[in-house]
Amino acid sequence: MKSAGGHDGKTYGLTGPELLSFGEMMQKMSAVIGKPLQHVEVPVATARDGMIGAGYPPEDSDGLLVYFAAVKAGKMFVQPTVKQLLGRPGHSFDDYLRANAATLNT
Repeated sequence: MKSAGGHDGKTYGLTGPELLSFGEMMQKMSAVIGKPLQHVEVPVATARDGMIGAGYPPEDSDGLLVYFAAVKAGKMFVQPTVKQLLGRPGHSFDDYLRANAATLNT
């Protein structure tokens, strides 16, 4: 089946409408669930070992670690793709937290 809109074979970078650090995300999540949370950095090797120990393949773990390093280094940016494709901004992290508060608070 052919996709509508000429999207066959295309890859899109999708982001939310704002950049947040991991610490900022934990502060927002903490406020929504009413429990103290904080982001704690661990050494890269420890994070990799933990991901692999939890069942992530090594290549997926390495990819996530590259992504996390880029986020930490401030090399990520908001892309306009969601708004261009949908005609509206993407949902914010706050929207996500509100919509999933009950699940997050278990």
